[in-house]
Amino acid sequence: MSVQIAAASPVEKTSARPFFVAGGVGALLVACLSFLPAARGGASVGQDGNWLAELVARLAGALPVSWPPETALMVFAAIFMSLLISWLYERLLYNDWTTLGALVFVAAFTANAAIAGIVASGQWAIATMVACILVVPGIRRIESVGDVQANMSFGLVLPFLFLAGPAMAPLIPPLALFGALADRDARRDIRAFIAMYLVAIMPTLLVLAGMVGMFGLDETIRIVTEIYVPAFTPVPAGEGAIHALSTVAVYTILPFALLIGAYMFAVDRRWQPVSAVAVLALPLYLILGARFFGWPMAPTLPLVAFLGGFASWLSVARLRPNFRRLALALMILTAALSWTPKILPLLAGP
Repeated sequence: MSVQIAAASPVEKTSARPFFVAGGVGALLVACLSFLPAARGGASVGQDGNWLAELVARLAGALPVSWPPETALMVFAAIFMSLLISWLYERLLYNDWTTLGALVFVAAFTANAAIAGIVASGQWAIATMVACILVVPGIRRIESVGDVQANMSFGLVLPFLFLAGPAMAPLIPPLALFGALADRDARRDIRAFIAMYLVAIMPTLLVLAGMVGMFGLDETIRIVTEIYVPAFTPVPAGEGAIHALSTVAVYTILPFALLIGAYMFAVDRRWQPVSAVAVLALPLYLILGARFFGWPMAPTLPLVAFLGGFASWLSVARLRPNFRRLALALMILTAALSWTPKILPLLAGP
């Protein structure tokens, strides 16, 4: 009898009506949108070269509806976020969260003003958020397994960094290097290292080859020189933009460093530190890029990159109960702070 109960419990935990959760998330997003100030512009990093967002925009424009493209994009963003958060709810249950704790967490995640902001006006930021959502679990699997299959799966994720825009593309080579070095044989044999590195980076090379085949070599070179090279030309950043980014990060991202720091010292058999550090490193990378290269980003972007990475980390990390309670408290705190007069105007745009 005990064996049957143990085998049945995961099914019971993961059958908690995710479609109702998705509907509730959609309703909560609509409610948050009604309280959100009008956006004042401010596209995400690399609006030029943000291929994933461009693709979504073209597909939305091709729909047989009379909606303006902005409305179609908003509907797509709301549906995507609803499905994403309902999936997060399922994963939290799988990782030993209680039903009430998982529901409160996804409600706090949805109620964050930054999430409503990217649905309302920052669709370009969704591509960066998706890239962070995919990369963090890939890093964790590489940490825990580190075999060829894990490296192949990780390699399939890396092209999303390229599709998310020029700001994220430089992360591909070092992440592919990390994937190769995670294999024990690759650390001992240079031939195995080269093979593992190629396994990780080959999907991205195929995407680049597809660009050459679609646009031609001359046009591809022009795209690279006009979009990707200027993105990494040192440009002084405006004091106002840096102040906005820093303020949002300090009030909404920095508190989570307490959780990540505590996790770094909680060593057990499931301890995977690199993926935990990546949750904070990805938004920090974006902030530093805005500081030293003048990337034109809304203050929303590092926050949604963090929220996506943190949520995906929780979806694959089975934390201790005290860490789960701390994560829930911090998510509620961040959601509340995002609606304060000090933060909310900054999330509406630069």
